[in-house]
Amino acid sequence: MTANGQMAGGLSDANATEYTGSAWKSIPEINGQNNGGNYLVPIKVLKAQVQVVAGTNTILEVLVGESTCAKGGPIQAKQITAANCPLKANGQRAIYKVTIWEKVWENFTQITAEKVLKAQRQVVSGFRTTLEILVGESERPKESLPVDLITAANSLLKDNGQRAIYKVTIWEKVWENFTQITAEKIESDGNELQMRLLSVLCLLATICSVNSYKILFYSNLFGHSHVKMLAAAADTLTDAGHNVTVLIPVFDTTLKTSLKTTKNVIFVDANDQVEEFVKARTSMLSNMWKQDAANPITLLQRVGKMAEIFSSQCKKVLTDTELIEKMKAENYDLAVTEPFDSCAYPFFEAINIRAHVAVLSSSRLDHVSDVIGQPAAPSYNPGLLSANGDKMTMLQRFVNVIQYMCGSYFFSYVGDVEAAMAKEINPTWRTWRETVPEASFILTNQIPLLDFPAPTFDKIVPVGGLSVITDKKAMKLPEKWDKILSLRKNNVFISFGSNARSLDMPLEYKNSLLQVIRNMPDTSFIWKYEDLTDKFTEGVENVYLGDWLPQNELLADPRLNVFITHGGLGSVTELSMMGTPAVMIPLFADQSRNAQMLKRHGGAAVLTKTDLANTKLVQDTIQDVLANPKYRENAERLAEMLNNQPTNPKETLVKYVEFAARFGKLPSLDNYGRHQSFIQYFFLDVIAIIALIAVVSSYISYRILKCVVRRCFGSRCSEVKSKEE
Repeated sequence: MTANGQMAGGLSDANATEYTGSAWKSIPEINGQNNGGNYLVPIKVLKAQVQVVAGTNTILEVLVGESTCAKGGPIQAKQITAANCPLKANGQRAIYKVTIWEKVWENFTQITAEKVLKAQRQVVSGFRTTLEILVGESERPKESLPVDLITAANSLLKDNGQRAIYKVTIWEKVWENFTQITAEKIESDGNELQMRLLSVLCLLATICSVNSYKILFYSNLFGHSHVKMLAAAADTLTDAGHNVTVLIPVFDTTLKTSLKTTKNVIFVDANDQVEEFVKARTSMLSNMWKQDAANPITLLQRVGKMAEIFSSQCKKVLTDTELIEKMKAENYDLAVTEPFDSCAYPFFEAINIRAHVAVLSSSRLDHVSDVIGQPAAPSYNPGLLSANGDKMTMLQRFVNVIQYMCGSYFFSYVGDVEAAMAKEINPTWRTWRETVPEASFILTNQIPLLDFPAPTFDKIVPVGGLSVITDKKAMKLPEKWDKILSLRKNNVFISFGSNARSLDMPLEYKNSLLQVIRNMPDTSFIWKYEDLTDKFTEGVENVYLGDWLPQNELLADPRLNVFITHGGLGSVTELSMMGTPAVMIPLFADQSRNAQMLKRHGGAAVLTKTDLANTKLVQDTIQDVLANPKYRENAERLAEMLNNQPTNPKETLVKYVEFAARFGKLPSLDNYGRHQSFIQYFFLDVIAIIALIAVVSSYISYRILKCVVRRCFGSRCSEVKSKEE
């Protein structure tokens, strides 16, 4: 491999198609030739490289529309041709996924053999191949693969007798425990090299030792944002080389798992009660357009049904003895779940999980904060369901406390019902109130630079933005939407997420929004609308409907001027990291809090959903965001900060999860504040003593003063009286 990372043997974009199938193995660097002495490829590193470029680990997956057309092994010309044919025939959007080992390159629209080979070349390029040396517990810098580094490692091993671990990383796949890796010069003799390669490959299954942890994810198929966050965490750990299994109790069969690289998935089918609830959920979500989501009573009205549904599915999981025995036999190093649903915790006890980590799809969950001892600070920190910012009036502070308490009660009640049911199955299982605080870490979908400042402690680790793709260069906008963005000066994107559908929007709101679109003919409106047969936009030339829209790609395009959104945390994070100005119209759950969170940065305006009936207000707000450069400037500044944070969420997640898997429970991070009573926590006992001392002191002072006054003035008064007599 040459110093600049180019492949030896003359491989370039121009002649990439020359190297197909087994021809890859004829490239000098892949075959281990020393290329003039610049780099010598150790046998074990070479073994890893051969694995990567082996045809069986290269997969082409073709999606036309939403339908999978082809999925194969080694990349062949006929597969690429077969993929392009349906695209040409029906004109649908096509996504091609090329998987080299476990690294996925997506959105290769009109993929060619050249692009596939370019991806393969990235995998085996020198700048994607690193050697990490650990001597004892001391980490040496990551480098490429020069001989002197390997020799130095062996010298250290020999001199101090410590255990040495070598990590060879090809792209993002890690081969570990290459103890005593040698820097033996690979001879250019082809026959000798071929024999070595055959020996290594034959022993691949038994010799290759990968030091990875076995990690179990418990993730309900309920709520797109929850599923997406847990899937991103699972895939991140899979990509880091760990053995990840995802157990998915199914609630909503219409949802996809969102998993990409994690393949070991176990489903627990929904019971009849859950299926009936999911069918009724569409009607419930349509009511979100009309209900006051900030009203605590609205939330409490649903708690009973929610507890019943979650408890019934939980019972199905906990009484599946075959599943429990199977999971117990796996002997997992660590478990991961979201305490949005607490059923995972008795399940973890049933299969003898020694340690667990919590992952939140939101910035916080109020009931989790309560049990782990995280201060609520409701005087300035909005609760999860709050509609306020951090600067609140007295009335708003009072309402914030009520909303915080109701939000905490909602999830606590559901968890308590599940815990009571679990106790009936096995009285020795502990409740979520006992097990959640034992989590080694609480990983939250929070970005401190974006969120409200709030009290925290070291157990709580932010990994916000984990599921967001921010590489604009890797995003390609489909041709249809690319042309639409070029039609007019301004472009507005409207989407209210995957739960509250625009289709269910009250007619009054829908007509008002359509009138705004008519009043702004120089602006193109791209609207996520779930029923393309609906003709309510007929005659309006500057509106374009789509039941599926490439949100990330649209937000990344500089021609998009404004994003009108419901304010789900996923959408807020995406638009924040893309630098897109927004008009926030929150509907329910944490969306009001998210809207206020973004507004404080100056890149977004906020309306209520009832404001949609006011055509003038909506139009004025959109035009203000379009015309006022401050919105764009503030949004871009925020994006620049978020994309240059000192920490990377994926790296943070991997490091903390690996630490938890290695050391288990971390009682040193347990916040003792959670054990204190209300009186102790708020110093009421101390205040009472101080108040008592003050009262007693005041009383004593009063008595002394009274006595002094009587003695001093009492005798004088007596003398005066005597004289008068």
